[in-house]
Amino acid sequence: MPARKWIWGGVAVGFGVFLAWQIVVQAALQVSEPTTALRLAPHSGNALARVAEAELAAGHPAAAERLARQALLVGPHNVRAIRVLGISREQLGDPEVADELVTAAGNMSLRDGPAHTWLVEKRLKQGEYRSALAHADAVMRRKPQTWPAYFTLLHALIKEEPRFLPALAERLAPNPRWRKRYLASLNGEPEGMTSTIALAIMLQGSEHPFSDEEMSTLLSRLVQEGHFKAVATFRQQIPSLGPVANIRDGAFEGSSGPAPIRWQFELGEGALVEILPDETRPNQTALRVEYDGFASHGLVSQYESLPPGQYTLEGQWRSETPVPKDRIAWALTCAGGKQVVLAKSSPSPAAEPVEAWQAFSIDFEVPDSDCEGQWLRLSPQPGSRRNTVVVWYDGLRIRPSKGRAQ
Repeated sequence: MPARKWIWGGVAVGFGVFLAWQIVVQAALQVSEPTTALRLAPHSGNALARVAEAELAAGHPAAAERLARQALLVGPHNVRAIRVLGISREQLGDPEVADELVTAAGNMSLRDGPAHTWLVEKRLKQGEYRSALAHADAVMRRKPQTWPAYFTLLHALIKEEPRFLPALAERLAPNPRWRKRYLASLNGEPEGMTSTIALAIMLQGSEHPFSDEEMSTLLSRLVQEGHFKAVATFRQQIPSLGPVANIRDGAFEGSSGPAPIRWQFELGEGALVEILPDETRPNQTALRVEYDGFASHGLVSQYESLPPGQYTLEGQWRSETPVPKDRIAWALTCAGGKQVVLAKSSPSPAAEPVEAWQAFSIDFEVPDSDCEGQWLRLSPQPGSRRNTVVVWYDGLRIRPSKGRAQ
């Protein structure tokens, strides 16, 4: 199989070094002087198995086999001895017996990392991806230091073997402890976003679909790199992300969700943005914005994926203070490129606090091209001096008005 040959041609050297370290060197280092232990306890099955392991590490498979057999005469369930005997048989030209023995060792103990690492390589060469991943999982759950080597191997397999990705999704579904780090590593690969998207789609009906954190990592990279059309397509395939043509949590109830398609509050001096109980309406919350009229940083934003068409942005506002003209405004702009402003809405100027909720709306159109993604932002319009304004917002939504909006 060409894919499998490429994989082992391209990554076998690095993984082979890791494999040898796991199987023999690391295991042999668990005792500083295995022969000393054997002299002190010449009839100990554990001591015999350790010396057998040391002989295997030294490149003496025949001696390792002899000592492993002696250890099994003392204790027939000695996992280390069974594994050493199996690997010795492989090096002595008996791969079938080796497979049976090392498989038995792996089945007897999830803690025998060298056995499971050996089985990873064998099952991959046999094309048994689910079995290979089960053995890799057994190692990675216990030994985080092995993650970089395994992650490199998994990345290569995803790239070259289409049948591997569904098996990986099944292994990720129970949310093993290495999953979050692995997905972050995969998403950071030059071609990893496509595979991460596929995994998110495969896992959406599982016991552990992508978490908000995992989804945020993926979506944020897609948006940052300008893959706006891919974001829109992806959102349509993941119902849990909510309707594409609307604002997430426009009622400001504080619902969770992944960035950047949830509200993102920008912290800085001169402004305080919070979701708080609305004192004018029992059991309701709203967005409270306190702005000093002078700071220039953003206040709150959310990424949208509106298809071309005509829409209406609408909501409600009230104030605790007088409202200067054009001091604070909602704006919807095309993401990337020239960042064309599609809509902009500021509270009406008021010399006194506006205590009753006021409705506002503005019509806009998303063009056919160069606007596959948009940013909805509440932004300040700094003045020449500080003049604090406190405004509340609620009930924000975007609805199709007419034309081709979907």
